[in-house]
Amino acid sequence: MSFLDGQHGWLIVHPLGATTTMYATVDGGYSWHLLAGDSPPDCPFIFTSTRTGWMGSDSSASCDLMRTDDGGTTWTNQQLPCSCSVPYELPAFLGQQRGVLRALQDVLYGGTETVSYVLLGTSDGGRSWQLLHTASDAYVYAIDYAGANDLWVLLAPPGWRRGAPGPTDWLYHSADGGASWKLVQRDTPIGYTSPINAFSLWFVDSRNGFVVQAEQPTGNYPQLLVTHDGGHTWQVVHEQAP
Repeated sequence: MSFLDGQHGWLIVHPLGATTTMYATVDGGYSWHLLAGDSPPDCPFIFTSTRTGWMGSDSSASCDLMRTDDGGTTWTNQQLPCSCSVPYELPAFLGQQRGVLRALQDVLYGGTETVSYVLLGTSDGGRSWQLLHTASDAYVYAIDYAGANDLWVLLAPPGWRRGAPGPTDWLYHSADGGASWKLVQRDTPIGYTSPINAFSLWFVDSRNGFVVQAEQPTGNYPQLLVTHDGGHTWQVVHEQAP
């Protein structure tokens, strides 16, 4: 379910053994009408206007990112600038034109083929997407955004190679949608242990955020940490998060 405002909302219904259907409301949920168009996958979605919406894919969906321009009646695949996948990812927009999107891309890092996060940006409302520079060419562990301006990335320190002892990561922040980056902390209490997806990074605004590290070098895992100063300091919330 996604609401644009107090009146306009959308809901996907997936009955057991039946195809998915999408409903819309224009009166705050008091009444709903069936959108007689495509049968969309049961995936996360948002609307940025009464007509334009976005849907991310799950691991079994045939699409990566879909868009509607008729209020959810029909959905079309979006062309991305790389061989990227966007599992369960949705773009964040600042107004109607500028937006960012986190994606996964196969990369060759340290002589090993692996998967890394990349950041995509748009300045035309999502009709085209471009790769955004993420502070350095280092390996990207995690990306998050609290809107189209405030972006964070967790990167491996310069010179590190996969397979080397786990370092502490470097946290960068951009306040201008990825045009420029500032090193927030180079000695975070967060370090690489094994695969991508070892981290989940969430910022709810420019100062407050969380990170979950699935594995710890000490063997205690998972661990939940919180920051209230934009990532400069982190405190353990729960030593073994559920």
